[in-house]
Formats: sequence, C-alpha cells, structure tokens
Amino acid sequence: MIAATLPRQLTMQHECRWRHTILATKKDINLGFYLVQNDETAGWMGGYLVLNSSGRPLEFHCSLPLRPTRTQQILYGPSLGAYLVGDLIGKALLDRAKMKTQLVLADNVDALPLARRSGIPFACTEVSKRANIDDVIEVDGWQAIASPGQRDEVMEILQKLPATFDLNEPFDRIREAFSEARGTSRAAA
Repeated sequence: MIAATLPRQLTMQHECRWRHTILATKKDINLGFYLVQNDETAGWMGGYLVLNSSGRPLEFHCSLPLRPTRTQQILYGPSLGAYLVGDLIGKALLDRAKMKTQLVLADNVDALPLARRSGIPFACTEVSKRANIDDVIEVDGWQAIASPGQRDEVMEILQKLPATFDLNEPFDRIREAFSEARGTSRAAA
C-alpha cells in the first residue's frame, strides 16, 4: 500500500505491477511514459510504462483509482489535480520503477515538477498556449514542453530514437491497460 499523509489519508489501495527484464545494449534508450486519467466515476488513476527504443515494454506500474474526499477537494482547492498528478501518483509510480530511463514523457503539465525530484528529464505532450516558447520542442511534427532548463537534453534524447518510433502510441497502451484493469475488477466484483 502506498500512502501519503493528508487531512484524511488519501491512499492508492492497490497497485498493478508488471516487469519483464530484457538485456539492453549500452546504446539502447529507455523511455518512461506517464499518464493520469481522472474518471468521474472511478477516480484518479496513473500508469507508468517503460519502453526500450524498439517500443518493447520493460516495466509497467499503475495505481488503482484514487477518490479524494469532499474535504480534501475543499482543502486542496485548485491545487488538488497538481498534487495528485505530480506529488502523490507520479512520485509513487516512479519510486516503484526498477528500470532506469533517460526521459519520461507525460500527458499532463502537472507532472513536469517530477523532473526536479527524480533527476530524470521530463517532457509533456500537453502543449498549452501559455507554455514558455523556449521549452517547447518539436520532433517530426510531434510537440511537447520540456521541463524547465532541459529542452536541449530532451531534444538530444528524442533525436536518437528511430524515425518509426511513435511517441503518442504508448499512451494508448496505458489507456488500454486501464480499461482492461477496470474490466477485470468489475468481473471480479
């Protein structure tokens, strides 16, 4: 069980884990893909998928849904989403990971502060109009925001990937894993 101290303890009650060890060469780049969904009925759910540069999965972790209480929603106010994405779910999933990654791609800008805590460069696929233009990167038509001060490092890593590597597709895998996990948990109930 992973827990954080809150006014009334908010916990990730269970965690799905999958890890497959593959021998990697020194040239191989491991990428992490971090996605969070907020489903109104299920709650907040996070997934972290590590792939090698061939797109093969090396490790996967996901949290089961978190449902903040009404009191927590009031106390955290507009910062609740950032807290869940960056501090609670993201930190827990990255701490569980065994495989070292050279870069983490996230679907939510609230994940970018994890770069400071983890020491791993981050980029976010959610490019907003208020993004600092110096942090925006583009590779083969794919856009992202690099964590502050890491634009060049992120670009260097992305340029080493095969041209056929689809940077959006791993997020679809995580979404499908969420759907599968929800279907399995419903069938067991």
